[in-house]
Amino acid sequence: MDQLKTAGVWMKRNCFWVLTGLCVLLSITFWFRSTGTLAGKTSDWTSEIETSNSTVKSIQAMANHANDVTQQKMDERIVLLSNDVYAAWAARYDKQKQYLVWPGFLGDQFLAKVRRLQPIESHVSFPVERELLNSTERNIYRNFINRVLPELSEIVGTPWYENEDDKTEPIVEWETSNQKEIHESRFSWPGREPTTLEILYAQEDLWVLKAVLNVIKNANGDISQRYQAAVKTIKYVDIGRDAIGFGGAVASVSSGSAGGGNDMSGGMNSGGGGGGMEEGPGMGMGMGGGAGDGLGEAQVSDDPGDNRYIDTAFQPIEASKLRSAFDSTEASDAYLIVAKRIPVRLGLVVDHRQVPKLLAECGNADMQLEIRQIRIGTDDLQAGRTFIGGQGAGGGGLFGGGGENEEGGMGGGMEGGMLGGGGESGGLGGGDEGIGGALGGGLGGMGGSQVKLSDESPFDVHVELYGIVYIYNPVDRVKLGNAADAVVEDGGDGTVTTEAAGNEP
Repeated sequence: MDQLKTAGVWMKRNCFWVLTGLCVLLSITFWFRSTGTLAGKTSDWTSEIETSNSTVKSIQAMANHANDVTQQKMDERIVLLSNDVYAAWAARYDKQKQYLVWPGFLGDQFLAKVRRLQPIESHVSFPVERELLNSTERNIYRNFINRVLPELSEIVGTPWYENEDDKTEPIVEWETSNQKEIHESRFSWPGREPTTLEILYAQEDLWVLKAVLNVIKNANGDISQRYQAAVKTIKYVDIGRDAIGFGGAVASVSSGSAGGGNDMSGGMNSGGGGGGMEEGPGMGMGMGGGAGDGLGEAQVSDDPGDNRYIDTAFQPIEASKLRSAFDSTEASDAYLIVAKRIPVRLGLVVDHRQVPKLLAECGNADMQLEIRQIRIGTDDLQAGRTFIGGQGAGGGGLFGGGGENEEGGMGGGMEGGMLGGGGESGGLGGGDEGIGGALGGGLGGMGGSQVKLSDESPFDVHVELYGIVYIYNPVDRVKLGNAADAVVEDGGDGTVTTEAAGNEP
């Protein structure tokens, strides 16, 4: 008890200091706890602010950052564009169907089968595990091709190369070597039956070939004699892999080639009046051979679909890529789903005054031939071919040419010249006699071999056309994606309504 009394007395005397110490200790404890919690929250809030700031900066860096309203309007525009594409695709395909017709005498069963195989690459694989057309049907088609090819040549008024007994004067000469090449490389299967794939692709070639010949027929118009023709000669028709690649390059015009220079590969090169094209004499772009030197030769493949079509960069496409495109969701493959692009190259002898009409007929054809390159020149005409005048010792130009070691008028291209060139110094302005050389040697003597003036003309030049024929695939709305599942109508007042769409536009 005495000790408690002593402690109570001491506490009474020192209670202030005891309470002060306790308050200090409690204050220190609360301070540490509070500052620790605040530091943790500060760290969390700082991190959250930095994250939000980073998000805002990333949005600022986006080309088109969309809010909800913008996103809605963009979706509506996508639907509109998708339906526009669908309508255009359907219109092209429906128009094309009128001309891509299989002959009815092949039989209803045959026709039903081939119609189900369109598009080819989506329904027929390679190698084929089982032929989808039976042996009888494939033999029927082989016999059909042998009969229809001579009928095609009649479109332009020329006999088929196998009809040796046909002595009819052609309206358009078609090189027999090219006819034979087309027949043997595309429509002939000696000693065997054609495969289903070969038949399907052969029919496509037949349609394209017929379209090309109709273009030439329409360019010539209603004529009865060869001298009236705008297109007088078909030197070659290359289709598919035979036509891969542009025919030549175009060089920039330099001071050396602009007037009398020798920068070109044989073009306008003896005191001539112009230049700039890389190869070939004559007018415009220089001419090359048939299957061409632009993008290189395509490798031969057992798959008849390989390198048959081209992409948007005019490069050949392997058939495996084309087949896989029908299951692809990549935007870069979309054009392959809509249409296939078959390259076509034509080598013709044309009245150069009628070249615009020929190009117009290409664009107006039932199967439009979209011309991507035209080259005009005189170097690829047959050697010794003369028009007015004979064949001298030197090569004539567009208006004649010089004799040996003489400078011609507009360069050296055809032997003999077009408006003169008889003797050794013919040509307009060529030789020592100048104009007299053309009058005396060209028109006066007629020079070498006789020609039919009614057939040939001084306006005839060699023209090469490189273009594309589109084969449109059957319309498939599903391939356009989910956006095409709705039809969008603009009410004219800024409002847009959507509703479920069917399978037809």
